[in-house]
Amino acid sequence: MTLRTRQHSQPPFAFGSGGGWVLTFGKMKMRRYFIVVVLLLAGCARYPSKDLLQSIMQQHDPLSLTLEPGYNDYVRLAILKDGTEVGIIQLQDGATAKYWFRSHHLVDDMGGTWFQMSDGTTTYMAGWFCCEVQLPEAQFKSLDDLKAFIRKHHGTSP
Repeated sequence: MTLRTRQHSQPPFAFGSGGGWVLTFGKMKMRRYFIVVVLLLAGCARYPSKDLLQSIMQQHDPLSLTLEPGYNDYVRLAILKDGTEVGIIQLQDGATAKYWFRSHHLVDDMGGTWFQMSDGTTTYMAGWFCCEVQLPEAQFKSLDDLKAFIRKHHGTSP
């Protein structure tokens, strides 16, 4: 893109007869604005599967489904027709967490999981799981342990 100065009679972003647009910002300022816009757009689309899963969350409650044993002894799950894994995690102290997981193989990002805790907390974890929810062998003691696990692994590519 070629930067040209504008005529005083033109607005800051004017379209000239040559089909190009005229910018009155200096090169450095223009680059900064461009970088800010790119970062904002990238941030908005960083986890597109998050919204999809949120919609699935509202339609499918794991408590209303027939659940089977999961990878871990303390997890029960069901696979929906669209490939979404939904389930319940049972913690040592009796608390539970429902979850909705989409593998990165089914979406255009790193996949992700929504967790809905029995204390009312809802949180999203991007990435980490590959093809199914596989938690540590040792059962989480409490929701605090599960939340720490989610914070630690959020954004990790499977």
